Amino acid sequence: MKVLVLSMFFLTQAFAAQMILRQGPIRSGKIFIPCSFDLIDYECFFDSGAQKSNVPFASFEDYQKVGQYMAGGASGAKLEYDEILIKKLEVGEFFQENFKVGRLKLITNEENEDFMIGSGFFSNRSIYFDFKHKLIEHRSRKIFG
Repeated sequence: MKVLVLSMFFLTQAFAAQMILRQGPIRSGKIFIPCSFDLIDYECFFDSGAQKSNVPFASFEDYQKVGQYMAGGASGAKLEYDEILIKKLEVGEFFQENFKVGRLKLITNEENEDFMIGSGFFSNRSIYFDFKHKLIEHRSRKIFG
């Protein structure tokens, strides 16, 4: 007796965010993505090595602090952040509700880099970088069979 197993893949849900690619120092590049914090649009630096997302103090000083943490980067420098709650954070077609982000206590002069989306925003999703079409994509698939 032969048994034929047939598996079928169906695309059930797809999300995308447009990437803005910019030249960085030492021939590197940086990814920026359109984002919206509580319906106010910004352009955010995407840091795939960061878990948390950050916003500058000046733009979010009226938000109530719900926690705090220390975080550092590749240089080893540690920065202190207040944790605040964003009712709706949107990145392209992706969104999270009641999402905690870090509010940087230090004011910097680096344009746009205070608005940062960390990879934790995309947690529990497999994301794909389509550099040809400048998209960050997620596709949910269901397997039947």
